Amino acid sequence: MKRVILLLSFIALLSACDKTEVQDSTARFMVVHTSPETPDMELFIDDKPIIINPLTFTNNIFYREILSGVRRFKVAISGNPIIDTALNFERNKGYTIFVYDEPINVKIKFEEEQVQAAQSGKCRVRFYQFVPDADSLDLIDLQSNTNIFTNTNFGSGQDWKVVDAGVYRFQLKNTANGTSIYDDWRNDTLEAGKVYTIFSKGFINTSSDDSLGVWLISNGEF
Repeated sequence: MKRVILLLSFIALLSACDKTEVQDSTARFMVVHTSPETPDMELFIDDKPIIINPLTFTNNIFYREILSGVRRFKVAISGNPIIDTALNFERNKGYTIFVYDEPINVKIKFEEEQVQAAQSGKCRVRFYQFVPDADSLDLIDLQSNTNIFTNTNFGSGQDWKVVDAGVYRFQLKNTANGTSIYDDWRNDTLEAGKVYTIFSKGFINTSSDDSLGVWLISNGEF
């Protein structure tokens, strides 16, 4: 009888350990649709849908957990895959998957996250250039007439930096000649202690609604 009890206890202990290891062996990720004039996207992990409704341009899914390891990530439009690739999600790390570029040349950018809260009175921002018909761009704040990020090539990003919280009005300039290609007519408020990802979006020349602009995402709590 003692042997049976010991055996059952050992099995229970192994089960508890396995459960803890599975729970701890996770990563976090979000997906962002930044590909102008590309239709709504269906998203899959290991051929299983991860959203109910397709993801529309300038929208994103916020961080969610995933079992760590090499996973198959697929993007489809009306059931037809446009991206089908293997991604390695490391344990206890976070990632953003940006889907970008023009419809005939859609790509993904798989970025490991380093999300940290900003100190009092400040916020942390990063910037990505996802305008297919623009080269290198600068992000300017017209309120203070200061450069926030400079010389950001298409498909590339600038890492996190600390800025003052407050009201901003963004401008995009061509790095090569300093010409403004977009002046935002709206004010954007960056709240103290928060973390933001900023994008250039759309096309400079387009007949659709996916025109040039600046888009912000609050990364929220990681």
